[in-house]
Formats: sequence, C-alpha cells, structure tokens
Amino acid sequence: MSESIKHECAVALLVLRAGGAVDGATKLSLLLEKQHNRGQDGAGVVTLAAHPEAGRPAYNELKSASATPLADLLGQIARRRRLPDERIFLGHLRYATYGKGDVGFCHPFVHKAARLSRTLFLAGNFNLTNTHDLFDAYVRMGKFPESEADGYLICEWLASAMLKVEMEGEADRGRVLVEALRRLLPKLDGAFTLCGMTGDGWSFAIRDAHGIRPGYCLVNDAVAVVASERPAIQAAFNCGTEDVKELEPGVALVCFAADCTPVLLFDPVRQAIAAVHAGWRGTAQGIAYKAVLRMQEEFGCAPEDIRAAIGPCIGRCCFEVGPEVPDAMREALGADAEAAIEPRGEKAHVDLKLLNRIWLQKAGVQVIDVSPDCTMCHPDRFWSHRVTGGARGSQAAIIRLKGGAAQ
Repeated sequence: MSESIKHECAVALLVLRAGGAVDGATKLSLLLEKQHNRGQDGAGVVTLAAHPEAGRPAYNELKSASATPLADLLGQIARRRRLPDERIFLGHLRYATYGKGDVGFCHPFVHKAARLSRTLFLAGNFNLTNTHDLFDAYVRMGKFPESEADGYLICEWLASAMLKVEMEGEADRGRVLVEALRRLLPKLDGAFTLCGMTGDGWSFAIRDAHGIRPGYCLVNDAVAVVASERPAIQAAFNCGTEDVKELEPGVALVCFAADCTPVLLFDPVRQAIAAVHAGWRGTAQGIAYKAVLRMQEEFGCAPEDIRAAIGPCIGRCCFEVGPEVPDAMREALGADAEAAIEPRGEKAHVDLKLLNRIWLQKAGVQVIDVSPDCTMCHPDRFWSHRVTGGARGSQAAIIRLKGGAAQ
C-alpha cells in the first residue's frame, strides 16, 4: 500500500560511512526533491566535514526563504565550497504553519560554539504544544533566547543540556549526547521527528514516543539515512520497500564506540534493556558489572534472566598496550584477569571481550554472546581509532524494546 504524502515539513539526514563512494550532496538533493510538496516555503542544509582543520570552515550553512526556496537551495548546494571529506548532511523543507517567512525561521538551526563538540545543528518535523513554556523556562534559567521559534528553542535546550552533562564530568562524547537527549525529550509536549549533529561529527535521529510524526531510515555499508518519507529514500538510493525501516516510536539506547567494547543487556522477564560503553578504563572499573547491578536496583532484574551481547571491538590480536592496562586489570580482577593478558616483552596484548565476559559472569549473567570481529583487523567494516590515528567516526550499537523483545 502506498503512503500518503503530507503537506508538512520534511527532514533528511545523511551520513556517509567508512568506505562509501556516495556523492552526499547529490543524494541529499534527491531526498529533498522527493519530499517537496505544496506549501513549503523555506529550505535549508548544513554539510559537515568529517575531519575539519583549525583555521578552515568546518561546515556549510545554506538556506533560502525565496519564492522558490528548494530550487534556490539546490543551486546553493551546487555552488557551495566543498569541504574536505564531507560526510554528514542535514537538510530540511519548512512548512510554515504560522506564516513566518523569514530565513531566520528556516532549519537547520545552529548553536555556534568555539568548540566543535559544543556546536549543534538541529532540524525536525514537529508540532509542539508547549513552545511558550519552553521559552519562559529557558529565560528563568538566566538564558537570553534570540527567538521564540520552536526549532531554535529545542536546539538551544539540547545544547544547554549537553554542556551541563559535560560539566558534570562526562567525557565520552556519545554519552554526553545520549544523556542530554534523555533529559530534553520529556520537556517536549507534542509530536516530533528530530535529526541533528554536532560539529565534531556525532549525529542522531529520534521520533516521538506516540509515532505521530513520520520517520524512516536506511542503514547499509555505505550510508545511514533518515527521512520523513519512505518513498524519498527508495528513490534516492534505488532500494526496495523492505530495505527502508520505520523509525519506531519510543526510546532507543545508543552506544557509540570505535575499538572500545559495546555491551548490550536485555532482561525479557522485566522488559529492561541497557547499553554500555567499555573502554579499557571502564573495563578495569567493572562498568559491565555495575550495569547489571543498576538493572537489579532500577528494574528488579535477576542476573540469571539477563542476556548479554558483547559487540565488535579491538581484539587481543591487535590491542597491544603498555603495563598500565594489564596492571589495572589485575588490580580489579586479580588472578581472573590473567587469562585475558598475554605478555610480549615490555608490552602485552589484552582481551577486552574476555575481561567484560568475566565481569558479566561475576555479576551472575549466564547467557553471553560475543562477537568474534576485531575493529582494527577490519577497517573496511568498522571504525578503528588506532587505524585512523583518531581521525575517525564511531560505531553505534543499538538496542530497543519492541513488542516484548529486544532488537
């Protein structure tokens, strides 16, 4: 059955993945063209470099509120300065319900900061019922909002939440973004599909829990795409209906990693899930063990009911380290750590997957699936911090509850 094309805003997020040979600007233009309909009176795009250099622009911001905004925007895209290694593209077509035709109301909204990690871009298709409340609450925080536009306020609220999480001591960029979203979303009363990205290359898409606003995605080895309409993705990427999935309403937990170990937990009895990012320091601190304890405290989970999955990370074969890493593991796990440590002269090879399995077993988890893949051995499939020297993106291990099952 075909899906109706609604007269409303449209959003498109495109991330070019490692090894992809896709013309991102052309694909984004197609996504916007295929979502164009009557009544849309504004258009905007942000393109982002994957590895920006200081002293040079990190992103392009293009917008139009002319009589023919999409045609004007497509011309701007064709004439834009091409950034080195452009990999992330965020586009939007505006349907101005209240007739505010100024380009300042065009998405994506941008929160600018000296640090790229604190620079935020946001676009969406939404209808909030509490915009005035958001504005008043933001003012009461001592902030000075420059606009009452709902998209602007969401962007500023999220940027503020990210900064607060960071100032509380969270250093992992993925966890900063996820925690900030967790704090923001309950404040939004209404329907929405939001897409965004940070200046240092993190991107996200999230849909309201009631599924009022549409959202679809395509993820393969070359791209990750989100759009408001399924046919737009099918047309732009020449794929079938079965390849394009609906963004399910509700909350998805996302764990970002590159060489570090993602651990996903699911209790089918208590219907509880968790996502854990375990670098070597987190592994030494027993973060997987602590996650199981937290599930017991928060949801009443029994460890023997929990099922665990340990995802791709740097393997024992490639994780060569100095003495500080094995020393930390021995201090934490004692003799149990020795099976995961292979001394090689002054260095050692360490098995993070095995160490996290040991922690999970100590917590009482019995069913543990472990991916055999090493991210450093397969840079064609996975991002690897060591292979790229830090100039890399991140994997995302995702778990969500749907119909009583974890996906």
